[in-house]
Amino acid sequence: MLTVLVTGLAIGSLYAAAALAYNAMYSTSKVLSFTTGHLFMISGVMGAYLIGDLKLPAFVGLAGAIAAAIILGLLTEFVAIRRILARSEEHLWLRSTLALATIIQQSVVLLWG
Repeated sequence: MLTVLVTGLAIGSLYAAAALAYNAMYSTSKVLSFTTGHLFMISGVMGAYLIGDLKLPAFVGLAGAIAAAIILGLLTEFVAIRRILARSEEHLWLRSTLALATIIQQSVVLLWG
């Protein structure tokens, strides 16, 4: 029973963190990015890869996971959002972030799937 409770709290906290990220991003920039969930995915995969496969210490895995999320966030900002917002008043950023999210997801499947 304790395992179910702890697992439920862990998954719920991840959902809450994703919701806070969506809310903070949309309230400040009025842009809703589909890559927000993929930031969580890439950091989790990178942390698992560094800690589990490469047998690095946990703090190195955590730092690598954070670095991967930061790099992906910057890539999203410069490739999929800023370039679109500078050229168009329409909601084309929605399509560009969806396309980038699909590319990221398929890249992770090819590399670690």
